[in-house]
Amino acid sequence: MVSRSSLRIAFCAANDIGSRVIERVVKDQFPIAFIATCADDSARYEEVIAKAADAHNIPLLRHANPNSPEFIEFIKEQEIDIMILAWWPGIIKAAAIAAARIGWLNMHPSLLPLGRGKHPYYWSMVEGVPHGVSLHFIDAGIDTGPILFQREVPIEMTDTGEDVYRRSNEALFELFLQHYADVATGQFTPQPQ
Repeated sequence: MVSRSSLRIAFCAANDIGSRVIERVVKDQFPIAFIATCADDSARYEEVIAKAADAHNIPLLRHANPNSPEFIEFIKEQEIDIMILAWWPGIIKAAAIAAARIGWLNMHPSLLPLGRGKHPYYWSMVEGVPHGVSLHFIDAGIDTGPILFQREVPIEMTDTGEDVYRRSNEALFELFLQHYADVATGQFTPQPQ
């Protein structure tokens, strides 16, 4: 278990879940070193993230590329312990992963190790395997890093893909909020997949 009173946390946030996460965590007691937005995100969500950062005097890096040498250097200069990917659409490469002291936490809508990659809710339905949501550290693989927290999301016989997608997103948001204090204070024990 990693344990400190408070870790240096920063976020890469995008889309609906990322904007909702940022709107919520900026109000918590844990300082946020900076927030980065994605060039590929909708202007609507990016504006929500920007307003939340501005309202709480948190530095904002708009349209960031986490794999760029400048961003990697910035993580090191800021002495970031954990980078949190709040629904970030891109792959983070090895050099960027290594820049954070402890690692990069990802929010993934599956019950890892099941459902790695894109559209895991669909594959859970097709393959008839358990479904859920996970908070895990990233590594060089696709959704193969150590798991911190998980929650099962049952699939009902009458569910459509859209039903499972919506329920998964809400469960992922709730799981993150439930364990954000644990992450921010290092109260977790990563479990290998």
